[in-house]
Amino acid sequence: MGSAKRNIDRVGVDRNDLGRADTLRFNVITYVSDENYEKAIGELKHFVEEEVQFPKFKEKITRYIEHSIGLVSAIRAKRKFPGIQNLTMAKQQELSEIYLHHLNELQNTLVQIEKMQTEIKLEDIRSTVWVVKAFVNAVFVIAVVAFILEASRGLAATAWIVTDYIFLSMTDWIFNLIGL
Repeated sequence: MGSAKRNIDRVGVDRNDLGRADTLRFNVITYVSDENYEKAIGELKHFVEEEVQFPKFKEKITRYIEHSIGLVSAIRAKRKFPGIQNLTMAKQQELSEIYLHHLNELQNTLVQIEKMQTEIKLEDIRSTVWVVKAFVNAVFVIAVVAFILEASRGLAATAWIVTDYIFLSMTDWIFNLIGL
């Protein structure tokens, strides 16, 4: 990892901009800084194939991944430009600026992909919460309806019997008090 650290510093990428280790952005930028372009492209292709958990996400990121692959290829072309030493310093500087522009654009594209991934995961979590809330509310409504039905059939009948018994007992007591 020591050579990757030096290469990242050498190509002008701030290590803080790479994100967490073992993320798409970190891996791709590290491979590009190590001039391992095939691995960077492979990482991008693997990422789009791996994300089958969220089909909607795959649709969204496919064009970003293709753009990133194009940027990696453009960076490779600028870095491995044949006869770069024979060019004037102005042309070499221009190639270097274009390379940095492509690298920054690649980094921004990868950040966009990470944002979309986070949004899709949050959307999935929200929909899961909605389903759980709907299930809990449905169970609550079913429990309330079951209680009302039980109360109207079982408890109401029992209450009617008790009320009837109390009423009959009171009328018997009143008639006994009057002497009838």
